[in-house]
Amino acid sequence: ITITVDASNLPLGDHTASLLIHDFAGGSLLAAVPVNVLYSEISVTVLEPNGGEKWNEDAPHEIKWTTTDSANVKNVKIEHSTDNGSSYTTITDSTENNGQFEWFVSRNPGSNHKVRITVSDESGNTASDESDAVFTVHDVDTYIAEAGELRMTIRNDGWTGYRTNLSWGEPHMEFPAGSDHHHLYNSKLMIAYTRSASDTVSTYVYDDDYAPASSMTVQDKGSHVQLTSTYTYKWNSDIKVHQRVLVPKSSGDFVIYVYTIENTFGVQTISDLYVGCFNDFDVNGWASNMAGFDSSNNLAYIYDNADDGFTSYPGVAMLNKTPVFHRWTSGTDPLKGGPMYLRMADGTNDVTSDDQAGDYRVMLSTAKISLAPGEKDSLVVALLAG
Repeated sequence: ITITVDASNLPLGDHTASLLIHDFAGGSLLAAVPVNVLYSEISVTVLEPNGGEKWNEDAPHEIKWTTTDSANVKNVKIEHSTDNGSSYTTITDSTENNGQFEWFVSRNPGSNHKVRITVSDESGNTASDESDAVFTVHDVDTYIAEAGELRMTIRNDGWTGYRTNLSWGEPHMEFPAGSDHHHLYNSKLMIAYTRSASDTVSTYVYDDDYAPASSMTVQDKGSHVQLTSTYTYKWNSDIKVHQRVLVPKSSGDFVIYVYTIENTFGVQTISDLYVGCFNDFDVNGWASNMAGFDSSNNLAYIYDNADDGFTSYPGVAMLNKTPVFHRWTSGTDPLKGGPMYLRMADGTNDVTSDDQAGDYRVMLSTAKISLAPGEKDSLVVALLAG
């Protein structure tokens, strides 16, 4: 009798397999079979980025891989190349073999990037794999806005906050200035629409969805600084966003975002476009936060419900349209596509009166917009603190 035992996920050394044998007369025999696992060759395969990706500087992305003989892989080293694999620098010398590693993409834009992953076992055997082809890192411009007691980083790719600026020490809605109290984990322009009955498009609150299409232009307008830039939706050519940010110089703890959305689809009218401003504000930590909505001022905000001395109110106000207010907690973020589209298309304001303290996000979105080819519409919001 030949018995095959799958030992691919067993560590090296001696093991015992239990073998239960039945005969046609109803008898049975349980036997212990010794199994000695010797060295088997380990291997690793890079899954992402594996060529063709377009990632933005500072944006968090998952480096993904798979290994054989996973039980015997004791260390994973990840490296990064900007010259098509001719040389590499280390991202991490050691991480667990769980198949993914979150990387804040380095500020080194170009189109010749690769990653290399090297795995090793306890006997010192190694295996490596690199991206099959190069991927692109987009150049992202940043500007530190100082408006009254508010300091925050402006970007030209549709989002900002702690999630994108952490590793570079840039302020993410610091208030008051110099306090090191930062209130913005993530802020993002949201869009949702249908291309056809079977194709629903939307951004996701934590995805790297926009590619810079122009550098950021900084102009001193006397009473304020104006920052102008353009970016496009990465996954198709339907939408272009023209962004202006107005930073007051003499008064006010706020900055104003003017988003002009252009239909670049071609010949098709986008008849059900929803546009919104999502913000994951945090006061102090997050566990005792609450969300609120002041409909008379079109203002959504977050505050700390604990008696711990943190009294800041970060918020977002829609200035040119009547918004729809939505809020949700961590772990319940609507997914890209249909779920986000349905949330933004729901024209009923959320009610917060029965909310319990938690980690809240808020979004102000527009009613349905129709854009003919080449037509534009604008959303104007203010991010503020007090």
